[in-house]
Amino acid sequence: MLAACGGSGSTGDSPVVGALGGPAWTVTAGEVNGAPYASFGSGPLLFSVDVSDPSDPVEAGRLLLPGAVNDISLGPPVGEGKGQPKPRPASPGRPRRELDVVLLRELRARGYGYKRIAAEYAALTGEYICHTTVRVRLVSSEIVLSDLRLT
Repeated sequence: MLAACGGSGSTGDSPVVGALGGPAWTVTAGEVNGAPYASFGSGPLLFSVDVSDPSDPVEAGRLLLPGAVNDISLGPPVGEGKGQPKPRPASPGRPRRELDVVLLRELRARGYGYKRIAAEYAALTGEYICHTTVRVRLVSSEIVLSDLRLT
């Protein structure tokens, strides 16, 4: 729980003027855009409090999380300071392997599912392919064929 105290600031000789939440398992304080903030976790709730005026803290926000708050760290927003993500180089990806799409279609015409088609393809050609590759290739070849039929 975050308790705000009036007077000199120590809870021993000052009255509590307000409270938020239940027991606070983790607490941190720091500046966000030049303003002093305190953040604390109370069970699954994460609270952020503006403490510019310690005798009158203002709840800046709260967030309900799926589990208990175990740790809090204040830092610069993403994209600022040392915490910014590093740009990743664009990758052309792995080149597509040439497959016998006609054979894939023939196996599909027999009523086989994607896993059976992959197994039959491997038995007939000696090349292993995954059932998801079979699905992607058959769906993309059907789209191309339907586009050709429209023209």
